[in-house]
Amino acid sequence: MTIKYGEPELIDPQDDAFFAGTLTKVFLEWKSVAQLAEDEYYDVTIQYIFGSEFVYWGTATTETRIQIPPEIGVGRAGGDRFRWFVTVRKANTAALSKNKLDLPVSQQSKIRTFVWVP
Repeated sequence: MTIKYGEPELIDPQDDAFFAGTLTKVFLEWKSVAQLAEDEYYDVTIQYIFGSEFVYWGTATTETRIQIPPEIGVGRAGGDRFRWFVTVRKANTAALSKNKLDLPVSQQSKIRTFVWVP
């Protein structure tokens, strides 16, 4: 699979942003890499550490701004810190992948972090 886009540029929240409360509305936003093909999407990945394990939460979207729910792990993440990044992927290509994820058609964005306390 060919990489056809550069990395998505993250806009908000800024690195190390702080949020408090499970009723707080938290949005992730990035710049579009281009007009996506019908079978392409943004794969938004959030990671945190629980105990000694990495926990992943993700969603697929064609939008460039999403609201994330507290169910991503608020109150469970070590230090209440989350990492997030975005990659463009081609739908229905997981069977061709070693890690069972759809194949990327962009570079992964830079990684940002935020803190969200309950």
